[in-house]
Amino acid sequence: MAAVKKVGNYQLIAEIKRGEHGATYRGWDAQNQRVVLIKTFKSRGEGCSPRFAREAEAYSHLDHPNVVKLWDYGFDEGTCFLALEFVAGQDLRRVLQPAGALPVEIAMAILHEALHGLAEIHKQNIIHRDLKPENILLSHNGEVKLCDFDLALQEEEAAAGLTGSPGYVAPEVILGEKITPLADIFSLGVVFYEMLAGARPFQAATPGGEMNAIVRLAHLPLNKFSQNAPGVEELLAQMLAKRATERCATARAAQQRLEQQFELGTHDTRAQLIRRYLEAPEQYQTAGLIVRAQPTPATKAGTAKRGWAYAAGFAGILLLSMSWLYWRAQRETGKINQPPLASLQEQKVKADSSFNGQSFDAARRAEERKAPTISAANPVVKTSAMPESTAVFIPPTPVVRTILMRSNPWAYFFLNGDSLGMTPLTVTMNPATPPQQLALRNPQFPRVEIALRLETQTSDTITFSLWEQVAQLELQITPWAEVYINDEKRALAEGEKSLLLLPGRYNLRFVHAQLGEKTETIALRAGEVRRLAVNMF
Repeated sequence: MAAVKKVGNYQLIAEIKRGEHGATYRGWDAQNQRVVLIKTFKSRGEGCSPRFAREAEAYSHLDHPNVVKLWDYGFDEGTCFLALEFVAGQDLRRVLQPAGALPVEIAMAILHEALHGLAEIHKQNIIHRDLKPENILLSHNGEVKLCDFDLALQEEEAAAGLTGSPGYVAPEVILGEKITPLADIFSLGVVFYEMLAGARPFQAATPGGEMNAIVRLAHLPLNKFSQNAPGVEELLAQMLAKRATERCATARAAQQRLEQQFELGTHDTRAQLIRRYLEAPEQYQTAGLIVRAQPTPATKAGTAKRGWAYAAGFAGILLLSMSWLYWRAQRETGKINQPPLASLQEQKVKADSSFNGQSFDAARRAEERKAPTISAANPVVKTSAMPESTAVFIPPTPVVRTILMRSNPWAYFFLNGDSLGMTPLTVTMNPATPPQQLALRNPQFPRVEIALRLETQTSDTITFSLWEQVAQLELQITPWAEVYINDEKRALAEGEKSLLLLPGRYNLRFVHAQLGEKTETIALRAGEVRRLAVNMF
């Protein structure tokens, strides 16, 4: 009888799926008498990487009803493993496949629970990085749980390329910028849209085209697919904003917005609603979404006006009361003396003669002589009372120019590391400034950097061509081979015919499992199209 396969202290009962970097099993925890989910990862060394151990340790501290629990992790015979909570149910992808789209109240209930779990993940300084329907579990009891932190817990080689799944990644991830928790909010926004529409918000014929749409194009209006409750489109627009800073600030903020705008019940009632739908989707009768009554602008303005009126009235009454009390106290002590009318008239005469006999015009001219004067030839402020050494210089207003910047194809522009936006765009710059470092980012091109300097004769429209900044390498390999450029494995994306590389010298290596290996060294120039035929026989 064959021995039961084990990893750590866990028996592996059945393999669920297998990928490039490991496999997933249903396992048995004999010590705690429970079914577990075992995920294994290949290891290159004698143990798990420090990053794996660090992030697994952080994950193990998560204890939340909307996040799959990590029971244990370790290393056994060249394999790193995770022992996770086993959730009896199905992932959101399997629910969406036959249904296409979900009733709006079901989608909103799932979103609310997912945001609750995401807020806890971010609280532990963990970014999921791969939110998609496959990684949102729905238990038979109607519970919603985030799972599969594969990319957050993989070995270094798994995270060497694009982090996330095409179609769900945020624009900043595609552009290679720093990943923050706001990228998870974008991904969850894509999932929410898909639950409502039965399709993703950015559509194209190829994964590369879909990523281009994510970076460049607005999402498809939701009303093209279905009618939904007021406020849903506005929520989606905020979650799917191109700029991370324009999205909901946190997962908790998005969750609070849902609670303020819609009637979503409690955690238990949402679980009951989801469970009822999962038991018989074809028989479920949608009840729609209950939108909370929101105060209109007129109501808000009226409320504010009444508040100010009440405050002003109370302050007036308080002031009159205090004045009356003060007057009464002064009168009782004999300190109030009413001057006769003749005395008041004498004070007026003295006030009228306060210019020492000068007319009002003469007095005004005397005051004007004391005012500061500014010479057009020498913009220095001087006054009669200010010595020459303390004169203040007023610098001239800097000259600025408005430039329309275009690119072929489109690109995101970064000036000295700061994002300017997506072309075409208009920027205001001072020609007198030293050369600026301009970076152009397009997901299909390598990062292009240009030293930008404006001259007085520079046109008001500047067009950059990415094609002129890179070289195109067309490969014709017979019969086929894996391609390595400077020891980095490269492959053509679906629909592409050539590799785009920056100008420079490259070492090429072509590897075939049976036919062996061949090498080439080439030097590429900007704007060049190089065709290279490689025969592996």
